[in-house]
Amino acid sequence: MPRGERTPDWVNRVITVVFIELRERIASHRWPTAGEVRQELARPVLDEETGERVPRLEFDQIPSLRHIQNYLTPLRERLKDDRPSPSEMELPWSLGLHNAGVPDEATGTVLEVWRWTIMNPTARPLSVRTARWVSKLRWVREAGGNPLGEAVNLEKLYNWALFYSGREWRVETVNDRKGMRSGALDAKLMLSPNVEGLARRIGLLEDDKGIDHNVEFTAIDPGYGKALLNALQLHNALQTGTSPAMVEETRERINELSDIWKEFESSQGSEFWWMYKDEVWALYNMAHKKIFTDPRVLGNPSITSYQMFVVLKELTLSLFEPYHTEQMESWEPDLEQLIQKHLLIND
Repeated sequence: MPRGERTPDWVNRVITVVFIELRERIASHRWPTAGEVRQELARPVLDEETGERVPRLEFDQIPSLRHIQNYLTPLRERLKDDRPSPSEMELPWSLGLHNAGVPDEATGTVLEVWRWTIMNPTARPLSVRTARWVSKLRWVREAGGNPLGEAVNLEKLYNWALFYSGREWRVETVNDRKGMRSGALDAKLMLSPNVEGLARRIGLLEDDKGIDHNVEFTAIDPGYGKALLNALQLHNALQTGTSPAMVEETRERINELSDIWKEFESSQGSEFWWMYKDEVWALYNMAHKKIFTDPRVLGNPSITSYQMFVVLKELTLSLFEPYHTEQMESWEPDLEQLIQKHLLIND
């Protein structure tokens, strides 16, 4: 923009929009610099009416770097961040939690999902991070919501929110400057597998290489394994009318497994655990799922809860040494041997 001319208000509004958009794309959610904003102003964007890419501003409309710097200084103050810190994001969500970042109008839906996680033993506690994604996805039919922002399918809404929050956590962990690049997740949510595959092949979906969005158990914490075992065994107990003593024995087995997982954190320290727990649980849960979805195991009435417990315990212990020696990439448990040894399966 020529020196001395007043910058129009509509141009300042474009600067504001770009400033906020850039902030959302940056994994750490730091404030973008004036230089980054000015560079973004010159980049073309998709015109929804014509389908063509056009510049946000013409070259002679782009303000000077000094103007952008001066404009952003008070803007940062007006847009003071209410986003929780990374540690606060992993706290269990509650209605009175300060700085949770969930809008008031989403309270009812988030509380419904919170109640579902409390009552469903296979669900991890609703974290602040996941609650924020529930708030965003509650408008989407495909994610279990509806255009009124209501939860139509609580389990579906929770799982999609967990999927997105896991991706966000993963991006922050690897400090990916390109941000979530959530187009890959958006495509999984909104497109059929075949349509998504074609869109990816012909380049209509954004590049998200380096971020694993296919791991089914993204962002699972130690409570998941404990809760899943609880669900499996207490389900058996209820189905067979097992005595209270047997239920108590089940709880003792759960505690035994929980103690093993505590050893993971203490053996390498909390910092190492928080850095790699996502990967550890992805490895464990995928192996776990492979065993219990085996056609010979799934729905087999002759398999007892104790047999399940023994398999989970041995599977967990087999991962400890690779974790402790930082050689998790080499872990390859003999799942067939576990099935044959403990579940008494004969082909």
